[in-house]
Amino acid sequence: MIEKQNGIFATKTYSGHRSSRFCIPLFYFLKKFIRYCSSIKEAKKILKTGCVFVNNRICYNYAYPIGIWDYISLPIINKFLRVFLDKDGTLKLYPIKSFEKKIKILRVRKIYIGKNNRKIIVFDDQKFYIETSNLGIKVYDSLVIRNRDLRILHILDSRIGNICMILDGNLKGKIGLIIKVIKRFSQHTIVHILLFSGLKVVKNTSQIFIIGENKRPFISLKGYFAR
Repeated sequence: MIEKQNGIFATKTYSGHRSSRFCIPLFYFLKKFIRYCSSIKEAKKILKTGCVFVNNRICYNYAYPIGIWDYISLPIINKFLRVFLDKDGTLKLYPIKSFEKKIKILRVRKIYIGKNNRKIIVFDDQKFYIETSNLGIKVYDSLVIRNRDLRILHILDSRIGNICMILDGNLKGKIGLIIKVIKRFSQHTIVHILLFSGLKVVKNTSQIFIIGENKRPFISLKGYFAR
C-alpha cells in the first residue's frame, strides 16, 4: 500500500486496535491522498489545530492506524472521505455525503455470551464491543452501526441477493452479488459470487464482507466505479 520512498525511513502505525497488515498511518493519508502536508512536522502542526476528525473524533496522532471503513472528515473545508478498498485491493479514500458519516458497517469477528444470555460482539477492528440480546447475529455477519450511540440499525448476513466484497486472495477488493449459499455443519458457509465483471467465484464467509442487501449497497459506490 505504501511504495518505497526516497529514503530508508517509513512511518509505522502506533500499536492499537488494528493489525499493521491492514492499516496505514494517518500521516500518509494527509500526505499522499489529501496532499495537505509533505513532512511529519507539517502533519503535526495540522493535527494540532484539531481540524482532522477520524470516525467523528478529533485525532492528534499522526501515526494513528487507519483501515477499511474508517472515515476522515475535515469540516473546516466541508470534506468527508471514507477509507475503502479499490479494485486492486489497496486502501483508497472515496468522497462521501455528510449523512454517510453517521453510520459504519462492521463485520462480526467473535461472539461471547455474557450475563442474562446477552451477546458481547467483537468486530474486525477490535475496537467496538456491543452487548445485545439479538440472537440472530452470527459470526461474519455485517452490522450497520450508528456512530453516535453504537446502536445496531441493520443486520446483513450471507443470503442470496446481497452484495459483498472479497477481502482475501487475488480478487481482493472485487465486489459481486451472492447467487448461491451452501451451509455446512461446523464449517464455514460456502457462497457463490457473481462479480460485476461477469466472473463467478466460490468463497467462504470468512473471506467476504457483506456491504448491501437486495442488490442495493448501504454505501455509495460511485467513486469505486469511477475509473
